[in-house]
Amino acid sequence: MTTALGHRFAAGTRRATTPARARLVAGSRRRRSPSATTVRCRAGQGAGRPGEEKKKKKWSLRRFAGQLLFFRGGGLKRVATFPVRLVGKAVGLVRGKPKTTAEGDVVEVLFEAEAEGGLGEEAAAGAPVVMVAGATGGVGKRCVATLLSRGARVRCLVRDAAKARAMLTASDCLDGAAPGSRLELCAADITQPKTLLPEHFEGVERVVCATACKVAPKEGDTENRDKYYQGIKFFDPEIVGDTPQAVDFGGVKNLLSAFQAVLGVGGGQDVLQMPGVASGFGSLDDVVMGGVSESSARVATAGDSGLVFSGVVRTENNGGFASVRTRNLEPRLDLSAGSGLRLRLSGGAGLRYKVLLRTDPAFDAVGYACSFDTSKLSENEWEEVEIPFASFKPVFRAKTVPADEAPVLDPSNICSVQLMLSKFEYDGELNPKFEAGEFELRIASMEVYSEGEVDGEEGGAPRFVYVSSAGVTRPNRPGINVDEEPPAVKLNDALGGILTYKLEAEDLVRRSGLSHCVVRPCALTEEDEGADLVVSQGDTIRGKVARQDVASFIASAVMGEVPSSLGATFELGTTQPFPVPYVAGEGEGARTGEEWEQALRRANVRPGVTGKTVDGKYTATMTEEEAAAAEEEEARSPQDAWYSW
Repeated sequence: MTTALGHRFAAGTRRATTPARARLVAGSRRRRSPSATTVRCRAGQGAGRPGEEKKKKKWSLRRFAGQLLFFRGGGLKRVATFPVRLVGKAVGLVRGKPKTTAEGDVVEVLFEAEAEGGLGEEAAAGAPVVMVAGATGGVGKRCVATLLSRGARVRCLVRDAAKARAMLTASDCLDGAAPGSRLELCAADITQPKTLLPEHFEGVERVVCATACKVAPKEGDTENRDKYYQGIKFFDPEIVGDTPQAVDFGGVKNLLSAFQAVLGVGGGQDVLQMPGVASGFGSLDDVVMGGVSESSARVATAGDSGLVFSGVVRTENNGGFASVRTRNLEPRLDLSAGSGLRLRLSGGAGLRYKVLLRTDPAFDAVGYACSFDTSKLSENEWEEVEIPFASFKPVFRAKTVPADEAPVLDPSNICSVQLMLSKFEYDGELNPKFEAGEFELRIASMEVYSEGEVDGEEGGAPRFVYVSSAGVTRPNRPGINVDEEPPAVKLNDALGGILTYKLEAEDLVRRSGLSHCVVRPCALTEEDEGADLVVSQGDTIRGKVARQDVASFIASAVMGEVPSSLGATFELGTTQPFPVPYVAGEGEGARTGEEWEQALRRANVRPGVTGKTVDGKYTATMTEEEAAAAEEEEARSPQDAWYSW
């Protein structure tokens, strides 16, 4: 019996026809889906390392009882912690309904301009909302002001509410506010997913993500960060506070998941971030059948959010599996808006694992399983495995259940999630990619993905606009001369992979299932807007661009005036020489949405073009699918040419 897994090692390569597929995130050659051999299992026989000595291990009654008690309503653990939980609820330590802040509600209204004709408060409250995350940053605060000038209802998502309140109510932000505009404020830390409340996203139809980790000159800066913001003179930089991994990758992932959970869009929701999942795993090993394997699950540290499934699998005493499983979840998980699960993994060591989803709350009942293969990667490499819901098959104690005895998986009714490493496959077959011994599988996310975009947006405005950076694809690009590149490319590693994690965040946005746009500005400056534009794809341009130009584009895009931005990733700069400041001439004003649309059309901006390097080859201005097809054609050409001499 072969596995349901095929491999996909770079975004844009053609998908395998097998139900589940894997993609290497960094640094590997493309491989074909391996054909998995199968071995018939005899009683007491187990696949393992060659020469593994069979020793009788002592079975642990204590571990057996502990595992059963964990899944029987919480057992001794819940009894022992009951006083703590009771006191916690009394003093408000246990999170229940969101509490209002000292300043007012979860969402605070800072400013409201009465519409022409007297738009009432009730009508304004029901108007569509544009959320700006990172609203106190250089680009973010300009997005807020520009959107207000267009009459939008803007909700600012910030970490420091007091700072934002003072900054955003200043005259330079509100003076140009158009009738009907409204400014709202909510506080959350995007690196901490529990702070992103559903109430923050109520009524939100568009999100602008202008967040970034904090970079500052090593020599220090002014209170207003003048050295950093000027963008022309170089100061030796350093990361201050949270890392790029925590903010630029983890933060964007959390923001996307929270937004999509409220929209009810399947793609992008991280199952591990759903209530009770990551913290609800407990060991369920072969100790329940006399074995001596051991495992555990722990929540990964901040900035590397997810789960670590680790332990040791032993084949003695007719055992041979280790697993972790959640207690029954309340409420149950409704994953039906998606097509399957996408796991971002590291540390799999080439072994074959299983994921099981359960819809029956009984402890020993039919579950739905799918096996997936992992790759042997270096410590800092990650891969992605996609497992369609259609590939999960009903099983009971590792035996498949006939179709007439069990329905297909209902992803809208998931009560438990389980991960397993086992020497057994199904129906008596052995796992051909099993090794006994220690293991550690790191799972950064378990996203619900959808085939194609699922939010129903056709034309008009992108749901999610992400402000990235020019240069994100250049670190480790073949043939690139780093000395000729901007400082961020040269210092990428020294700055904690600042561009690497922005690129990973872009990938999250592009595969989220939301209509989107990724804009990559060149060096950002405080100059006037209006300099001649350079719009490009393929990530090759250098130069500078005013923050106000970027804000002008974003406002036009989310107002539905730049349809060419839908699904696009592009770089934005100007023709202005780097050391020469640009000053707007008399009568020059902000670009209109029509002018932005014309600029993108002139540059032939196309969806799917990223400029990434896939399988060691730079894709330039091709989509990744086009690059893969070109590579296959190139590989065939020498073989086909011999007979044409």
